[in-house]
Amino acid sequence: MSTQSLPASAEERAHFRHAVVLAGFVLIVQCLISIFYIWSLGNPTPHKVHIIVASRHEGNAGYIANQLNAQTDHPVRATITTNQQWAQQQVKDNKAAGVYVFNPLDKVNDLYYATAQPSGNRDVVEQVGAKVAAKAHTTIRGHDLVPTAAHDKRGIVPFYLVLGLIIGSYLLPTMLGTLTSPRASTWGGVGWRLGVFVIFSAIAGILGAWLARDVLDALNGPFWGLAAVGAGLSLSVSTFAYGLTSLLGPAALAVNLTLFVILGNPSAGGAFGYDLLPGFMHDIGPFLPNGAATDAMRDVAYFHGTDLLRPTLVLLAWFILGLWLVYMVSINTLIGTTPDQVAEIQHEDGFGLVGQFVEHHAPHHSNDSA
Repeated sequence: MSTQSLPASAEERAHFRHAVVLAGFVLIVQCLISIFYIWSLGNPTPHKVHIIVASRHEGNAGYIANQLNAQTDHPVRATITTNQQWAQQQVKDNKAAGVYVFNPLDKVNDLYYATAQPSGNRDVVEQVGAKVAAKAHTTIRGHDLVPTAAHDKRGIVPFYLVLGLIIGSYLLPTMLGTLTSPRASTWGGVGWRLGVFVIFSAIAGILGAWLARDVLDALNGPFWGLAAVGAGLSLSVSTFAYGLTSLLGPAALAVNLTLFVILGNPSAGGAFGYDLLPGFMHDIGPFLPNGAATDAMRDVAYFHGTDLLRPTLVLLAWFILGLWLVYMVSINTLIGTTPDQVAEIQHEDGFGLVGQFVEHHAPHHSNDSA
């Protein structure tokens, strides 16, 4: 029975039940967001943050490093070197959070860090430097080896840019599914949807780089490098979200929210680096699109693209997984198509190739079934 033939009171009761279910779902999502964000970001605790102790004498550096590594819960992982220039390069390449240059004969020791790293890393380096200097009865002099853009004081803009791109990228296939259908019924329908995602991703990447770098002066780095990262992120997320929508229908929204909002954002290493996040979030962050893209965006903007392999592979894996979902759902949907469905399919996807596809499979059906 259609809803148009129901009495008004019965139809209103049905709408009310749907509204209650929807409100309950939204409340659950809201509570999960609060729990995971507060748990991950409310009390950042450093764990094995990499700091290099440099000194002219290896024994002096080793003495300081042993004290740092002996701290309870291992907040830092200190290594030693006698090559100060090499140690500074490690910070410039985003391989270490900071360098403490120790010279017992000097009243002022040097501390090197990178503001372009997540802000929590710099805080840890400064706290460690202050403790070491206090014990040695010296003061420290800070040096920022990798400064951020004019309007990125805390090094968090790469994460904010990724956040905006991800929201748009999973909303597009979700909304497209409500306007047309959750899954395509023809290969032509699959093709034009993927084509929309490609065009959208290219534009989103270019617009994001232009706004963050040129309009807001909030990112450094090459324009096309930033745009490429944004486009790759958008394409991987939109393709995966579409594959999930094809598989699960409206229920895919819950999975997308869980992956990209509830889990992905607080674990992305935006406000605080991975070494300051709780164990579970520390482990999953680098392998979700949010974390991989934040790392890639930060690396391109400030660290000359020195470590792009892992983020690139992660985004590629999510894109391939999305394509696989689209392909498998489409195979199961299209193989069972009969000639009686041609008019309905053509109305949905609007592609003349539907007739050719159905004719190809028509011999598998008898005249009676046709």
